[in-house]
Amino acid sequence: MAGDTHFDKVVLLLKCEGANNGTVFTDSSFYNRSIRNVGSPITSTTHAKFGASSFYSRAWADDGLLCVDDTSGMSFPGDLTMECWIYPADTGAYRTIFGISNAGGAPALTVDGTHLLVYSVTAAHQTAVTANAWHHVAFTRSGTNCNTFLDGVKSTTTNTSSETFGATRFIIGASTDSQGDPFKGWIDEVRITNGYCRYTANFTPSVTEFEAYMAQVSGNISESLGIASWRVSAHKCATGLRVGTAVATGSTYTVDVASSDPVNITLSPKIDYKWSTSKVAVLGDFCVPSAPDTTPRLYECTTAGTTSSTTEPTWPSSGTVADGAGALVWTFVADLVDPKCLGPKIPT
Repeated sequence: MAGDTHFDKVVLLLKCEGANNGTVFTDSSFYNRSIRNVGSPITSTTHAKFGASSFYSRAWADDGLLCVDDTSGMSFPGDLTMECWIYPADTGAYRTIFGISNAGGAPALTVDGTHLLVYSVTAAHQTAVTANAWHHVAFTRSGTNCNTFLDGVKSTTTNTSSETFGATRFIIGASTDSQGDPFKGWIDEVRITNGYCRYTANFTPSVTEFEAYMAQVSGNISESLGIASWRVSAHKCATGLRVGTAVATGSTYTVDVASSDPVNITLSPKIDYKWSTSKVAVLGDFCVPSAPDTTPRLYECTTAGTTSSTTEPTWPSSGTVADGAGALVWTFVADLVDPKCLGPKIPT
């Protein structure tokens, strides 16, 4: 199934999925950036454009925004698209949705009380933003032409800028990490695309969430060899660069890949870690002995617990073994096998 054909240019993708009052935010782009919480930002199930939750921006109460400190790939010399969905809790105040933060000032997607604009770059959009409703908002640059879009409608004023926008950090929920000009409401599906302008004319916003892959590769696993879980890796045939991973637990696999080029698929037993002292294991973890070359066997945690602090168990070739005064039980799965190479495959 085709995904986002320009996913290789996505430098940040926040799906904002999590439990109600959750505090974990994940970058689903290929960069997999760490997201730093400033204050106590949360995922909220009160409102969600897609999925079960969104980011509840509480910076207005000095209580939480998101900060991306790793800005590799976030120098913007040309075409770009910055977009997300917002559910404002109010209008009438200067509210920054997100933006690039640096010493010289840079684009910040903002509601200036009632209208959408990009600080330092564009004029206000002609249509007012309403509270208590979902809106798709976007800033684009095509060549030097800069525009905002509200619910797919292009701004009537086109400004120009040839500046290279460079970031020292990226802020979501306010204009700075000191929580200036804070947004009040919910934010979902934040996506930054560097090097491609997705919108140049009026459009209908997507009715589905943004895809977190470019294409997919699927196939069959013909040999189980007693192993129920496989780690699937996709590498470009031409360069060997890894462009996708997945875990397969049946007779078929599907892996999302950030490439449309031919890839080789490698299947290897899913191994979570080598045995080590004081390791906490949970149900379903897969472990190999600390010296897997000497004892090439795979074991699954079937009773959770903590390993012995000093002594590695004697690994059986069948059955179970207690580890850590019986609190943790490993069950023999299979002898380890060499990785299987399948390919080349063409992503679709």
